[in-house]
Amino acid sequence: METEAGRVPVARSAESHDLLEAVMSSTPLAVFIVQDGLVRYVNKQLQSWTGYTEEELLGKDALYLVPPQERQMVRAAARKVLAGESQEQYEYRLVTRFGESRWVLGSVAGIEFLGKPAIMGNFVDITVRKLLEQQLQRQAFYDALTGLPNRVLFTDRLEHALEGARRRAEPVALLFLDLDGFKAVNDRFGHAKGDEALAEVASRLTGLIRREDTLARIGGDEFTVLLEGAHAEADALHVAERVVTEMRKPFELWGHRLRLGVSVGLALSEPEGAEASELMRRADIALYRAKAVGKSRVILFHEGMSLEAA
Repeated sequence: METEAGRVPVARSAESHDLLEAVMSSTPLAVFIVQDGLVRYVNKQLQSWTGYTEEELLGKDALYLVPPQERQMVRAAARKVLAGESQEQYEYRLVTRFGESRWVLGSVAGIEFLGKPAIMGNFVDITVRKLLEQQLQRQAFYDALTGLPNRVLFTDRLEHALEGARRRAEPVALLFLDLDGFKAVNDRFGHAKGDEALAEVASRLTGLIRREDTLARIGGDEFTVLLEGAHAEADALHVAERVVTEMRKPFELWGHRLRLGVSVGLALSEPEGAEASELMRRADIALYRAKAVGKSRVILFHEGMSLEAA
């Protein structure tokens, strides 16, 4: 039976408290009751899951097990319940006695506990599910060999960058990179060693760009770089030339000194913006020209270059 405030009365006496314990111990859910901001009840499943005993948890702050970055969301959920809003399910993290951060799926509801308003919550551990989701996301959006964004994620970031650039009426710079001499490495040392070399290339390239820029591997020995906030053509050319210069330096791998240059095609969007596919096409054409005229250099796309490339 609900009270006029919409709360379910729970545990008005020692006998009903024993009944609550019997019922809550039979559920597979971890259950807790919070009143006046403090933990007033935990069932055995919650104790087992967290590693804390009942004595250690009772009287603690309601957010004792919640990491700081999750507390605002949990507070907001509690406020909704106390205001009589409908119950929802939430995903958040808790920290166990052993320092493990675990994902849980839980809900909270308003109740009456020992004659006073309180909140009852329950949750199940969904850590395995969350880890699997994260793994699938990485497989979908990141290159397994280098850990860099793949073509799908890079294209999405490029589209978002172009949307922002249109609003600010500023250009976005895009670099297409293709390694020079990589086929010889594969032919001489095999594809497994070639993969190791690609990972080293990715590491060096990562050190050449700013944190706010995006480096991606889009296939084979091809990489792309998205430069946001490149306010002038000269800025983008400076970055591209630095990449070419640094990539001319040899790699020391497996007791050998390998030289792997890089050719770069550079394209800038107009201030009024451009479609992602068109900007990528322009950078690809410029890269084609860089490879054709001598490699290990930067070519900036200009109108009419598509006819030259053809």
